Amino acid sequence: MHKTIYKILCLGMVLIASCSAPGSPVTTVSQATMPISPTETRPPTAVIDNQTSQDQIMTEVPTLEPASPTPTFSIINEIPYATSLQPDATRWNLDIYVPNSAVEAPVVVFAHGFKAVKEGHKRESKVFAENGILVYTITWPTWIADLAEEENGRGYREMFEVFSCAIRYARGTAQDYGGDPSQLILAGFSMGATEGALTALGGEAHATDWETFAAEKGGPPQQVDCAVEGASQEVNAFLGVGGYYDLPDRLLGRKPELWNLASPYAIIGGNPDLQLRLLHGAQDENRDPETSIQFNQTLQEAGYDSELILYDGVHLVPAELTAEVILELAGE
Repeated sequence: MHKTIYKILCLGMVLIASCSAPGSPVTTVSQATMPISPTETRPPTAVIDNQTSQDQIMTEVPTLEPASPTPTFSIINEIPYATSLQPDATRWNLDIYVPNSAVEAPVVVFAHGFKAVKEGHKRESKVFAENGILVYTITWPTWIADLAEEENGRGYREMFEVFSCAIRYARGTAQDYGGDPSQLILAGFSMGATEGALTALGGEAHATDWETFAAEKGGPPQQVDCAVEGASQEVNAFLGVGGYYDLPDRLLGRKPELWNLASPYAIIGGNPDLQLRLLHGAQDENRDPETSIQFNQTLQEAGYDSELILYDGVHLVPAELTAEVILELAGE
């Protein structure tokens, strides 16, 4: 990626939103359009490392090349990947966006934010697929913090286990759709970035931590069954957009043992080969960019391959930029 240095930050606001109601289970084929035209002007992006202050931000214009030839893709809707073991027996579903003629395509599991659903990220998922990425877009349970910590953290355990089931499903089925499970990236927006960071850093060891905690405290027990068992829940890279990684820090003073299981900060040091990329809108008034700046600095100090990208926008997913970062993480 070629970088051009400017003094910034960028002014203006990018308002990109796409939201549609859930549809009935169907398989559809999309007529793909060029995801990014050769002449398209992309918003500047700020890349920060722990040697750089906010007054000395490096900026660049991303240059994601359009796919050639332009691929089409199919969408497979409403696939159950996890089932609750609680009395309500909630079933959690995902949609798969499959690039046509995919061969060893990079694989991404994408998670929405608080109180949202997978249908709210159709546009982003289509952009990813148009660029040759096999996409598993999930609906998952977003617990309110106060409720999540009840019953020894039952909600926190459920969120982690549902994310783990999504990763297992993607890793276990990716080859069936032309994906390469060795290039599996976990991506999330807002609260999905928070839980995604914890799941990516924790990996298999974090499941054992929950078992140990539950045995000592008398619960919570296992919360969900995965549709695919046996596949690894480790990921190769994590991409967070607009995350608030210190969200569970309210537990630190009250319930430190639960904080150790619920906070991404508590398990930094796990999965040391993990690559991490944090994207955050410079004009994000919903989640202060400082949360990503601080998390990135802590990750770098711990020795991770981590990078923060500030983009010109608000609390939304920049689809084309996110697609570019996914391809970079996959080495393409």
